[in-house]
Amino acid sequence: MTNSGISGLALLLLAAAGTAASAQETAGEMPVMEEPAAEAPAMPQELEAPLSLMPRSLLPENDAVPDGAAVEEPSGSGGVSVDRLDAVDVESIGVLTESEGGFGRDMWARSDRAFIALLLEKLPASAPSPVMRSLTRRLIATTADVPPGPAEDSLLEHRLEALLAIGDFEAADALVEAAARRTPLITIDRVRAQRLLLDGKADQVCSGLPTLLSRDNDPYWQRMLIVCQAIAGDEAAATLGLDLLREEDVEPQPGFADLVQSVLKDRALPQGEVQLTPQTLALLRAAGGDVPEAWIATGDPALWRAMAGDDTLPIETRLSAAEWGARSGVVTPAELSRLYLGVQSTPEERAAVLEQESTADSARDRALRYQAAREIPDQIARAEALRASWRAALPTLDFIGASRAGSIAVLSLTPSPSLTDFGLDAVVVLLASGRPEAAAAWFRLLRDQAANEPMVADLVAALAPYMVISGADQVVAWDDGAAIDWYQTLPGDLDDATRRQRAARMFTVLESLGYPLGADVWTMILDAPREPAGLVPDATLLRRLGSAASEVRVGEAVALSLIVLGEGGPQAASAHAVGAATGALRQIGLMDEARKVALEAVLAPVR
Repeated sequence: MTNSGISGLALLLLAAAGTAASAQETAGEMPVMEEPAAEAPAMPQELEAPLSLMPRSLLPENDAVPDGAAVEEPSGSGGVSVDRLDAVDVESIGVLTESEGGFGRDMWARSDRAFIALLLEKLPASAPSPVMRSLTRRLIATTADVPPGPAEDSLLEHRLEALLAIGDFEAADALVEAAARRTPLITIDRVRAQRLLLDGKADQVCSGLPTLLSRDNDPYWQRMLIVCQAIAGDEAAATLGLDLLREEDVEPQPGFADLVQSVLKDRALPQGEVQLTPQTLALLRAAGGDVPEAWIATGDPALWRAMAGDDTLPIETRLSAAEWGARSGVVTPAELSRLYLGVQSTPEERAAVLEQESTADSARDRALRYQAAREIPDQIARAEALRASWRAALPTLDFIGASRAGSIAVLSLTPSPSLTDFGLDAVVVLLASGRPEAAAAWFRLLRDQAANEPMVADLVAALAPYMVISGADQVVAWDDGAAIDWYQTLPGDLDDATRRQRAARMFTVLESLGYPLGADVWTMILDAPREPAGLVPDATLLRRLGSAASEVRVGEAVALSLIVLGEGGPQAASAHAVGAATGALRQIGLMDEARKVALEAVLAPVR
């Protein structure tokens, strides 16, 4: 540290004041920020008011809300209703009522407040699972009474961070607006800053840094200052900031310092690992916006959604981010389809990719295959092209991502006897993308053809349990015989151990959903290999999940189900974990969600 007697924080504040002025000159919009006086800090309206993250028309005309007033805070996904704000625990504020998909005001009844905080902290954010993202959103956005107890850990802070991590910007914005007048600014400062960075508004964060640093000297804000200095081209200040972090033994995120130098010196991006965060994304935008695909994988749904929707970024970056977003459900199939179709290409390029004259498989290549297949007028030829496009994507995208990428195009086909050969792919893609009704139409086509075609009968047997799991069990008779028929359709190139393990997974899921199987079926796979110990959830978690479900502690049961499934999602979770989660969700009345979890868990091997 310097021997001048000036503290590291003072140096940061002095540097921040200069950076804020530079940022204002660059942006031409933000007011000049004065360094706050010791006795009465001058706080920028953008960060003190609080900073508006919603359209102005949705905010109350008068920001001053008297104590005891009844307030409604609307949002894009419902509304926040707060009756008598002075009597309500700010931790209970939400943006979803039960009628809007929330889990009800009493979802935390009979739960321990400290345990709730622990659960919220451990929720997985980036699982490749649309249903897990939906459950997470509903859990943390619900307006719910919080049990009394020591408030050492802010539940609101955990909820805001989780909403942002899963990319639910609308709910995060609305919750910030609803809670801003009832909770310390420090609790929501970072969420507000992260949102601005994701929206490409780093200049607004930079203009408010003197105030933010004056009330919170967390390393996050020190890194933010360095980001602002790098964007402003202040090499001396940014280098000093990096030195201060090192001297204070604060380890920057992987690749952060190298990326700062790339921006300052206008040179190529670093070759090593860089953790993608809202801060590093701001630096990458300043460097031209090209984000290497390997770095995109280190992000989270919020980053993927932000990059996919940012038309200032290169199309390759947007496509890759959208594909990652489709895995988690933060980018819808329709949004991904529009992005694919918006890629500029020539007929020659599309033909080359479709005919596999190009061996590359970038996100742009997948977009061109999608375009080429969509424009084929003949349904049979289009089906073949879509099948080739979907299967070509599987080695790069995961199963759910590849299926969601192709599902909109599959909807352009009408089930008919001439497309029987496409039936298996159609059913799998549509089930994996959450369209069981459309899948059932293709399954009926196969079932009707099965009486006269043994090969089609095998397809029906192979698909039967998936239709049952999806809830479309009216189209198939499910019993022990159907289970044995399915087992016999497993690919012949699988070894016996793999066949039994796959069957054990399928049968465990079916029984957790309420479709019991007889002893003969289980005896058939009695020697199924045990799952690796590392995949089996902790016994304490499983016991707590079981008791939460049996006692209908809804919030706990949902949170524990998500934690048991983990960051890998249902596809990677053990059969034991999937069975426990689906069984718990079914027990508390979330049968539709349990079915979706089960489908994600068992569909991947069908290819």
